Amino acid sequence: MEEPPDDDDPGCKCDNLPPCIDPENFPRCHGCLEKGCCCRLVGRLGFERPCCVRRHYWMGGATVLAVAGGLLCIFACLAISSDPELVRKTAWSIGESKFGGGKIYLGLSKLVIYNNGDKVTDVSWKNVDCDALPQLGDDCDDCKDSARGIVQTAIIAAVTHVPTISTYVQRCSRYGDRNCQKTLGIVTGTLGFVSTLSALLSFNANCIDVGSDFFDTKPGRGYVAISLGIVLTFLGVFFHVFLKTPPATYAGVAKGADFDDSGFRKL
Repeated sequence: MEEPPDDDDPGCKCDNLPPCIDPENFPRCHGCLEKGCCCRLVGRLGFERPCCVRRHYWMGGATVLAVAGGLLCIFACLAISSDPELVRKTAWSIGESKFGGGKIYLGLSKLVIYNNGDKVTDVSWKNVDCDALPQLGDDCDDCKDSARGIVQTAIIAAVTHVPTISTYVQRCSRYGDRNCQKTLGIVTGTLGFVSTLSALLSFNANCIDVGSDFFDTKPGRGYVAISLGIVLTFLGVFFHVFLKTPPATYAGVAKGADFDDSGFRKL
């Protein structure tokens, strides 16, 4: 027996999803993004049912990965807090004294020093005088700049998960799927991953993989969380690549047919 279309499955009906770019208010953008040859070519890539998995299950998996990645990035952003205890739990880098007992936790807004489990002091990065803290090593100034500079990257990494998840949800149905949604999902996902990874590697070089006569450094929970978060989200790019848009999206538009979106759900 022939299986019913994906949109006949419960929970996969999306009757009010808007087009990627409103053709009435933004006709030129719609024509360029949705009807452009590049987006049509990208739409053709992949399979109707990758690995024999139906559309809503396939994109549902991508959504789960994006939600998990977003939560991890939000956790990493907690290191921006000025609360010493929260910084200790979400630190991006941890330095352990080579002489035992002391630990230094590097957050994104301040560093906190503990000795045998008791807090000694906490200092905002803007007030850190590296010349007065030779224990932090020769990379103190570079680490200070990296920690303060990566705050914006961490926030953007967390916030951009909202449109990313929205794209996955819209592509769960044949009616909601668009060439431009797939193309933008691939492009923005790749660029976001590369830019965030570049900032993380810079932080690692300046605050984690450093030498000091007083401390051995290692990644903290915040750094591990955001690293794992962007990897999970980047996996969603492959979900986009392997799922092609419905034939009417790239074939019908390619012939110049102006179909009515309200009837597209019948395909």
